[in-house]
Amino acid sequence: MANIRICDLPSIPPTSDSFLLASIPTAPDIITTAKVTVADAVAAAGLNTNGWQNTTDVVAGLSSTWTTGYTTLTSNKEAWDNAYSVLASGSAYWDGAYATIASFKSQWDAAALASSSITSLVGTCSSNWDNTYTTVATNSGYWSQVNLGKYTQVLGDGINSEYVVTHNLNTEDVIVQVRSTERSMGYSVVTPSLSVIDATTVMVGFDTPQPIDRYKVVIIG
Repeated sequence: MANIRICDLPSIPPTSDSFLLASIPTAPDIITTAKVTVADAVAAAGLNTNGWQNTTDVVAGLSSTWTTGYTTLTSNKEAWDNAYSVLASGSAYWDGAYATIASFKSQWDAAALASSSITSLVGTCSSNWDNTYTTVATNSGYWSQVNLGKYTQVLGDGINSEYVVTHNLNTEDVIVQVRSTERSMGYSVVTPSLSVIDATTVMVGFDTPQPIDRYKVVIIG
């Protein structure tokens, strides 16, 4: 191994210490560099102090908007709930109204059927009345042609048992009836002997004298 002498080493310039120290960054330089780097990064991202403030304001605005929107949605939900309740209630009312109308329609249909039956019945009765009127009118004509008369007289004087009754109906074709004049006897009809004397006179005979006004004779002819 060769021996190296000190005199053989290269000489170091006298300023070598200052150069080495100058090449080592100091703490303030590091901080300054960091600040610049962060500032560059913020700037590259388009952010700065004002940007952050603006972003904060935007986020706060959006939060307020979302809060307002939520409140509006909540209010709208309540309104829709109320509207649904009203519609449901209205539906129930309409169902009730429909049932009532259907009931009325059924009653009207029944009434119409009854009216039709009544009309038919009235028509039948009208026809029957017409027929009855015709019959009565015809019979009235017959009765007018017959021209019947009637005569009545009270019998009984407490003395006689036979009574001559003058009716002046001018016919021997007469119908003679004798009945009691007392209500207590029920106006009962009796059958005394009867004789047609002529066209104006009949004879009524009892077995014994009759009390005053005990009987009434009715003569039709």
